[in-house]
Amino acid sequence: MQIKKLTVIELFAYFTASWGNKWTSGLEDKLAREIAFKIWQRVLDTLSDHQIKLGLDASVLLLDFPPSIAQFKKLALGLLSPNEAYQAAKNGNNDLRQLVAGGDWSWRTYPEDRLRSEFYQAYDAYMSQTLSEHIDISKELEDGDAETLQLQ
Repeated sequence: MQIKKLTVIELFAYFTASWGNKWTSGLEDKLAREIAFKIWQRVLDTLSDHQIKLGLDASVLLLDFPPSIAQFKKLALGLLSPNEAYQAAKNGNNDLRQLVAGGDWSWRTYPEDRLRSEFYQAYDAYMSQTLSEHIDISKELEDGDAETLQLQ
């Protein structure tokens, strides 16, 4: 079965159905809602359809509250720790294999200790990136909106 890429509106509807007011209470302000839509769309654009489904399923099964963007991304990637991520990559997760320079080729040719070391460094750097490095929100906001954010 082909999994269709979710839109942010569908994702937000899914979260609303799953967590009700726990999700919607943070989106009552129009500007906050618009910014959230833009940020979540950027995140969804970085994930495969399968990863989004994993993130949704894991969120509902594991969390009492809606996930933050960082939590959702980790759940979508199926990761809880660097070691688990390494094992998933070692077992063939191509999205994670791409974190190591050389991608799949490196996984077939590098010695285990070098591969593990390079993966941990790359994984740590990847997961430590801030939203501002992933998302240049200033390009998405109009000048008035940026001033409003600074005042709050």
